[in-house]
Amino acid sequence: MGQGCNFCGDTESPELILTTRNLWGCEECLASVSRCCECAIAIEAGGGKSWEDGLAYCHECSQGVALCFCCGRPAFEVAAEDERGCICIFCEGNFPRCHSCDGLVYSDCLTFGAKSYCAQCAARYPLCLDCGEAVKQGQECSACGGPVRACGGCCRVLSLRWHICDGWWYCPECFWEAMCLCQFCLEPALDGICEECARERISDMDSLSALFNEVRAFCAEELGLEVSQPFQLRLAHQPEEMPRRGSDTYFLGRSVVGLWDPAARQIWLGKDYPVWFAAAVLAHEFTHVWQWQHCPPQSPDVMEGFACWVEWRVAHNLGRAAFAENLFRTLCPVYGRGLRRCLRLEEQVGTLPLVERMKSLTSFSLWTHFLAYLDG
Repeated sequence: MGQGCNFCGDTESPELILTTRNLWGCEECLASVSRCCECAIAIEAGGGKSWEDGLAYCHECSQGVALCFCCGRPAFEVAAEDERGCICIFCEGNFPRCHSCDGLVYSDCLTFGAKSYCAQCAARYPLCLDCGEAVKQGQECSACGGPVRACGGCCRVLSLRWHICDGWWYCPECFWEAMCLCQFCLEPALDGICEECARERISDMDSLSALFNEVRAFCAEELGLEVSQPFQLRLAHQPEEMPRRGSDTYFLGRSVVGLWDPAARQIWLGKDYPVWFAAAVLAHEFTHVWQWQHCPPQSPDVMEGFACWVEWRVAHNLGRAAFAENLFRTLCPVYGRGLRRCLRLEEQVGTLPLVERMKSLTSFSLWTHFLAYLDG
């Protein structure tokens, strides 16, 4: 150890702290410098990384440690792990646990009362109408004897998604007919789609390209979202044509309506969606292209929440308030809650500063988390 603090020269300090530049400093000089949570070394510029909630790690401790899929921090203590990566213990509380397999639910989530199910378990087992338990055998719940949930329209056993109307349970396709609402714009309709949405649809590449150019201009002029690197626009005549199942809209009950494939640098959109709805989906996927070019690895609720925020802005600009409200109230730990967190952050910093913040934000702060939880 040196004779004194390398910063102020004080030789009377009872304890000196080592920094990542191999210097020694007193507590007063290093009071505002982050300390590594693993080795307690003081992290000077370039020696490590710190986050909004106060956690910091030096590069030496971080080497060889897997990064958390949610917050991007080194996961010294792992709460869960799958093919996409691991979740650290600090992010564990951001996600519900599946009532059937006890795994953390990272994206889509089926809920019944106080029970949550991951997409795999929800697709594998129907739920009891009375208590929400997964029914693995037979047509009755072994826990309470209640009946298995079935659609009141087509009578198929429900597993993944449902809606409730006048005390009856419906699959998403039958629900909109039971509600006499258009599944896209939520306006009155007898067959699940109104005349306007049925009439004006995107059915070919020419109309898709023209619409996308308008969406891209809106994102650039109103929000400052500009992309310089090239990518392709693709139209899927069947959902199976899309390269992978990586996106979901939740409120339509369809597996995939739009997709950004970063490996192939392609934006995909399903065929025959209403023009205004296609515009909202294109805005969402174009935002992922912008994030791919401008942003660091982000937690799922930041990445999808901001894309939903742009989609929400486009929907309002097109006069689709009911659609935008449905986005806001989506009960999903990633898409819906992520949108609400972005709107909360926008209230705090403003619209254009929110866009700038996204260029460096990897996860939402604890305060933004708390405010969004109050919204549901």
